[in-house]
Amino acid sequence: MKKQLVAVIMMTLILSALFIVQVFAQKIDTIDGVRVVHNEKPKLDDKQALRLEFSQKIGGLDATDDAYTLYLPTDMAKDSEGNIYVFDKGNFRVQKYNAGGEYLTSFGREGYGPGEFSFRVHFAMKENEHIVIYDDITNLLHEFQPDGKLVDSKRMNIRLSDMRFLSTGDILLPVPNNESSAGFGRMQFSGRLIFPPDRFAEMASRAKNASLFTIHTLDGKEKSSFGKLRDYPADHMIFNMNKLFFTTDANGNIYATFLYQNRIDKYSPEGKLLFSCDRELNFRETKPDDLKKVKIVTENMGGGVVGRSVEEPSLILMSVSQSIAVDAQERIWVATFRRQLKTPDEIASSGQWTYKVDDFNKITVNQITYKSDTTDLYQLEVFDAEGVLLCIIPINLYVSKMYIYGDKLYIVDEKGGMQVVEYSIIEP
Repeated sequence: MKKQLVAVIMMTLILSALFIVQVFAQKIDTIDGVRVVHNEKPKLDDKQALRLEFSQKIGGLDATDDAYTLYLPTDMAKDSEGNIYVFDKGNFRVQKYNAGGEYLTSFGREGYGPGEFSFRVHFAMKENEHIVIYDDITNLLHEFQPDGKLVDSKRMNIRLSDMRFLSTGDILLPVPNNESSAGFGRMQFSGRLIFPPDRFAEMASRAKNASLFTIHTLDGKEKSSFGKLRDYPADHMIFNMNKLFFTTDANGNIYATFLYQNRIDKYSPEGKLLFSCDRELNFRETKPDDLKKVKIVTENMGGGVVGRSVEEPSLILMSVSQSIAVDAQERIWVATFRRQLKTPDEIASSGQWTYKVDDFNKITVNQITYKSDTTDLYQLEVFDAEGVLLCIIPINLYVSKMYIYGDKLYIVDEKGGMQVVEYSIIEP
């Protein structure tokens, strides 16, 4: 009896120790009534972790057929029949393939008219499975049927960078992504971006009152806004420092991860913050105090106009996240930087495209590609529906965007392999 009691006590102590280890892998705070999860290590061991199994790829540097030769593919979508749509930005077209990756058709072309688009464009799929492309240069929203037939080209009264169509037909917009690129790159001089004279004050003023997201009707009317921007001492950089990647789930919840912040948020369909979480990084995150190094200098823009530019002595913005996706179990998948990009060692080439907006304004787009189609730059981190880090999955691709459809995960590699790669998600 005594031996049995000792055995029971020992087992209880062991289980308690295991429980404590698991609990302290995640520290939970409550800030302003919101659950905040600080993840120190994954909850699951290797035997319990999810894994990925390669299924197929579309494109790639070894592709020779024009139907599969992609140049700077930036986005993709999948319809209810399993067809895959790839936005081949550099070739100014949308490529459609069946579920097995066989080429079906292509639509779109370069230009400034109906059904045409330039190099600064954004891609999405509506609930009716129509493909929508917004051109940032012409402010035209082009809508195509799944077979590529043009339905409409409509001039918008709002910018639609990184748009997502909701089940209601409304448009979800990330405010920092729209604001941080608005007016950027109009002119370049002495290797620095230069802004119109009042641009800094304008950005700072808007940033102080801005939300993270807005929801608009298709005619541009704002219906609601939600989410808080993190504040930074350099007011003109608040939008840039809050740049984000986002997605939604089948229930309408909204998820965001941030390019320069160790922060993952989940919001209800009504915009209530449900939780926020973070995790340990392999490098130091850029802190607000770091931006005190930023100085504003004046510089001649030409033609007697004096503008302002940003001088950032010794300031390096540390990239944290690159994309986010959610599976059917509401597990959150985030592409996280393992390290920072090594420039110029990993840069293959850069190009520059300049578009005339009107008689006074031009937009300049800088584009880089990478020397290899494989890298150790990223890892995929999987969190449960409450923000607890479950596992970390190694990945050897450059990640531009990431999507999940059913048990398939898709990685869009724009600048490395110039491909879309499909994986099967394997449950433990």
